[in-house]
Amino acid sequence: PPHPKAMDSWQRRKPSPPRVTEAQIRREQQQRAAAGGGANAAVPTTVLSLWQPLAFLAHGLQRVEGRGWNTEFRGPLWIHAGSKQVDKEDIERWESIYRDAFAADGHTAKFPKHYPTSALVGLVQLVDVVSAQDFAG
Repeated sequence: PPHPKAMDSWQRRKPSPPRVTEAQIRREQQQRAAAGGGANAAVPTTVLSLWQPLAFLAHGLQRVEGRGWNTEFRGPLWIHAGSKQVDKEDIERWESIYRDAFAADGHTAKFPKHYPTSALVGLVQLVDVVSAQDFAG
């Protein structure tokens, strides 16, 4: 990060984003639903955080994601790009891997123009969870 003296006054005064927990969001959803809150009561709140450039799975490039844990959750899942800044080498390496994988299937991969961080970057549908053993078999 830049030295504090090198930062302009706006950067020093920039407010941090509000911190909202999933429990707070769920409470608000339940309150809206109980009051007949309509569409806002069904806003998905489950989030998976990934570092860029891997958060691009929300861009439609990745259909399978490996995790070391299981979940019973199925349904809409937000993809959050963590705050770790991505470097050019990582982007080039992962784009090359996906470019080759798509080419092997006779397709052309389309990559995002930007890789934002500290942001929700897309909404995907979690349809199933398969153990690593079953996936490899």
